[in-house]
Amino acid sequence: MKQLYCLLWILTGLSIIPTQVQAQQSLFNVPSSEITEHGKFFVQEQINFNSVIQSNTTVDYGLKHDWEIGLNLLGIDYSEVDHHFFENDLLDGDPLSPLLLINVQKSFKLNHHWKVGLGTQQGLNLTYQQHSRYAQFSYANLVYTSNHEHVHVNAGVYKGNTRYLGDGTSNGLMLGTDIALVPHKIHFMGDWILGNHDLGVAVVGIVAYPHRRFPISLGLQIPNDRHSPKALVLELTWTP
Repeated sequence: MKQLYCLLWILTGLSIIPTQVQAQQSLFNVPSSEITEHGKFFVQEQINFNSVIQSNTTVDYGLKHDWEIGLNLLGIDYSEVDHHFFENDLLDGDPLSPLLLINVQKSFKLNHHWKVGLGTQQGLNLTYQQHSRYAQFSYANLVYTSNHEHVHVNAGVYKGNTRYLGDGTSNGLMLGTDIALVPHKIHFMGDWILGNHDLGVAVVGIVAYPHRRFPISLGLQIPNDRHSPKALVLELTWTP
């Protein structure tokens, strides 16, 4: 277990290191289906703020032929750093966190404007208890890119299990868009995962480029369940 804790801190540290990547791994929550360039690393850090402060970190490595592989460290709760940092309950209807997942993604280019992305995340929860459980999330995306790459539109389907999504539907639709209001300066970005589970949320926000290689995304997360709390989402990405 000590090795898992070390890996957690390594991944968290990597999230703030300037690293050469091709594009954002996700919009806010919906995969962008961009593939990390062969031989380079991608790093992205997302932090959600509401009653808790939760971190999601992605590290990917680009392979040949439009493949990539990497790790996701999801659901680190920094508001419980004393003795609940790695703990979570094991109720049958609840998603688990934090999760350490292996992710794999493949992109198929159809033409200049259209491509298909297939991906999966598979792994286990980290916990002090001896009850690690399997979690998975898989998806297929159809992506449209306009001339000059000023508009990106994603539409896809997904399937996951209870330990990733929580209780509710295990599959559904997801939508997303990135629109350049002022190219490489200010973008509108939004996405929506449809479904009556814990991951069923919409996020709308803005991407600002204080530096061309360092977009900062800020959005408001609105759960599909109107009784669940909203959250502020901050996303940091380094691009070449």
